[in-house]
Amino acid sequence: MTVTLTAQDWVWNDTFTLGPGEERPYCLDPGRYTFTLDAPPPWGSTNGELVVNAGDRFLFPIRERE
Repeated sequence: MTVTLTAQDWVWNDTFTLGPGEERPYCLDPGRYTFTLDAPPPWGSTNGELVVNAGDRFLFPIRERE
């Protein structure tokens, strides 16, 4: 799966890839972001928005449907 994070309040983005069963901790500065999660077929992609405040912690558990 490819993950793209883009800051909305300044010029910044990052893209990284996660393999099956892989986890990745990630730190973001406070601010507004958009994200794209793009998985290979037969899955697809999804987009969303994320607001990060100082001290926030988020978990995105993404698993294959059976």
